[in-house]
Amino acid sequence: MDRLVRQTLSYLISILFAVVFLLAIIHPTLAASQQDVNTARQWGYEGVTDPSHWAALEADFALCSTGQSQSPINLRSEAAIAHNETLNIDYHPSPFNAVNTGRTLQMNYASGSQISLDNENYKLVQFHFHAPSEHLIESKTSEMELHLVHKNANNQLAVIGVMIEPGSPNETLEELWDHIPTVGTKQSLDLPVDASRLLPDDLSFYHYQGSLTTPPCSESVNWVVMKHPIQASSPQIETFKSYFHTNARPLQALHDRAVQFSQ
Repeated sequence: MDRLVRQTLSYLISILFAVVFLLAIIHPTLAASQQDVNTARQWGYEGVTDPSHWAALEADFALCSTGQSQSPINLRSEAAIAHNETLNIDYHPSPFNAVNTGRTLQMNYASGSQISLDNENYKLVQFHFHAPSEHLIESKTSEMELHLVHKNANNQLAVIGVMIEPGSPNETLEELWDHIPTVGTKQSLDLPVDASRLLPDDLSFYHYQGSLTTPPCSESVNWVVMKHPIQASSPQIETFKSYFHTNARPLQALHDRAVQFSQ
């Protein structure tokens, strides 16, 4: 009988050790799985958080899939409606905060600069960059795209898109690149930057109703995209790409929207 008891106890102890061993393996796996879920809810441009998954990451991101006025789009002069819209730009040199969001370099602009689009005033609040460009001009992708984000008194947005192509060095971009902070941090700069130096000489533009090109993909954004690019040197473009890998949303369907073009 004692022998039987000892064998039974030994068997139960073996089972207990096996259970403890399995829990030691499973627990980190569960933790890793939970971490993957948490990570997935932070949108990005690659893997399980790329643009094709945005709508599934958060309920508030649904428009990224269901929206009918999404950005970016391909802008073609032959398909645009000629229009004489007025765009007045009143930018002034200003100090700013440089923020490395981990997805792009964002410059939070001090108050005092604005645009007027068809007699509606929008204040410049920040600008940031994408590489490659998100919009296409005449079906052509540019190396980079600058987005100047403006807001009116009703918190409605107007965004100016400017293509950046390889060419001569850009002094303004060189100043900005010299102050790229580490990921998740911001740096306040006393150095005044004039956003008007980031605009082309020819201000011919496309205008259409679109959305944010990042989650939550909110619509009713006034998009003004310059037809003509500005230039940056190839090393300057590569410097940006060395900090931020591809951060461009793919093209979206135009649906029944009209695109206007103003000289």
